[in-house]
Amino acid sequence: MSTATPNPGMRRLQRRSTRQGRATGPASPRRRLHLDLAFETVVGEDLSVIERLVVSPCPGALRVREVSPGQYVTEGDVVARVVGTDGQTVTVHTPFAGTVMGYLLPHGSPVRMREPLVWLRTE
Repeated sequence: MSTATPNPGMRRLQRRSTRQGRATGPASPRRRLHLDLAFETVVGEDLSVIERLVVSPCPGALRVREVSPGQYVTEGDVVARVVGTDGQTVTVHTPFAGTVMGYLLPHGSPVRMREPLVWLRTE
């Protein structure tokens, strides 16, 4: 029957750290306090984007502008209508609430799927 002896290198490490008066392992209260303070004092960037784009749901041509620049729209409002390549009119709903800053394409211009149509500013 053999008895397992602990790793001699680990024994030396434990003896040395207790001799120097430090707690063993990374969970020492002193180290934890230092890390907590370090995280509290770090200041990062604030990424708040207030500009939004409403895109075309299908390829076709921009035919009807439902809102004018400066008008406030809520989520789900119709902002434009696009005549698709199959001839059907598709309404463009805004997924955001905000002030309409303008249209990015002139009336009647061809549009691709997911091409930006309306520029909104949320607040």
